[in-house]
Amino acid sequence: IVGRSGSGKSTLVQLLQRYDDPRLGSVTIAGRPVSDFTLDSLRRAVVAVSQKNQLIAATLAENLRLGAPNATEQEIWGVLEVAGLSEEVRAMPEGLDTHAGQNGSALSGGQVQRLCLARALLMRPRVLILDEFTANLNTDLADEIRAALSSAAGQMTIIEITHRLRATA
Repeated sequence: IVGRSGSGKSTLVQLLQRYDDPRLGSVTIAGRPVSDFTLDSLRRAVVAVSQKNQLIAATLAENLRLGAPNATEQEIWGVLEVAGLSEEVRAMPEGLDTHAGQNGSALSGGQVQRLCLARALLMRPRVLILDEFTANLNTDLADEIRAALSSAAGQMTIIEITHRLRATA
């Protein structure tokens, strides 16, 4: 979904995740109105990654397991690979045990975004919303991640929201 600032892209995300309900019409997933889902099941099925991501003051592994507490180390490395972050984490002296710092202060903005993308992928959502998720990434890395996501998506629907038409090319 491409549009300039203020065109309603983020409102669409809010409707899909039921942070707001439409006044007219309906929002559906697989033909079912989102209002039929419990909020808990909807939030497991529809996961968003934005440019404003949050991490807790804990290790990378603990941050990744927030949405998937039973994730194996193999699963973690798999999603880090898709997010283009595995090599950087392997190069960190403490690897997955590296502390992210408060709100990811020990990481770059791009690392925080990719860690949050990996966390979302670990949750195995039916719908993955990427809302300006490449804001802190260079174009080549963003393209690599999009290609990896496309290969790994399977049955997952990916909705990318951006104000830059180049991002969808």
